[in-house]
Amino acid sequence: MKTLRLFRVSRDLTSADRLIANEIIAAHTWALPGIQNCPRCYETWASCVAYPDVDLSSMPGQERYRLRRPQSMYIVHRMREAVRPFVPAEAALPPGAEFGPLVGHGKGTFGDFGWPAWPGVMLVRPEVALRLEAAGITGLRTFPTRITYWGGEDPLYREVVFGYEGRVFDESLPPGGAPACAACGHRDLPSGRRAAIDPHTVSGKSDIFRSIDVPSCIYATSAFVEAAQALRLTDISFAEVSTTRSRTTRRVTYRL
Repeated sequence: MKTLRLFRVSRDLTSADRLIANEIIAAHTWALPGIQNCPRCYETWASCVAYPDVDLSSMPGQERYRLRRPQSMYIVHRMREAVRPFVPAEAALPPGAEFGPLVGHGKGTFGDFGWPAWPGVMLVRPEVALRLEAAGITGLRTFPTRITYWGGEDPLYREVVFGYEGRVFDESLPPGGAPACAACGHRDLPSGRRAAIDPHTVSGKSDIFRSIDVPSCIYATSAFVEAAQALRLTDISFAEVSTTRSRTTRRVTYRL
């Protein structure tokens, strides 16, 4: 069976001009609070998992989900259970999970893709998404944003709604593995830039996705890369990642 080739997706920073060409400051409308001082592992942390197509506007007490500050595990648990009826049954809801459309502002000149200052978030022009779909790309779902653009063009960006799949190889984990904290679910995982993804944990049904273990990282298949290059799309770059087992991966503590 042919091994699936995977690429890490990011903004194109190869041009010095690109570094200052545009800026987008935005966040999702609602979020679960992060964990503050877990009573078991003592970590304070939050994930960056996002569900932009989940609408909490009709949920009683939704105003509490607009406050972005860590809370005790008890409060996080109660708020998470209140959200569950509004999300798909299979959706993971770690501390810090975000919901609803991106709200914020941007300025400058923009390429085919946009990159707010938030990990794991990617925007795309609607006509570009259609061109990629016409090229046979699968799994590219998008959702409207509420971003106001100042002093220039409005790229009409839509946010990519990612699925989550792909696990880090066991050999990339610290000795004894990286078991989740039984209380809060925190795990010590390799750096996103060094994580070796097990291709057998990727279904191949979607050509672009975020990792279950490292949700701050966006991954694409070779089909997506080839389509983007053939269409000469701008402001996106790809770096092939390891999909082979290795016991030499540098081990660091990774905070989601």
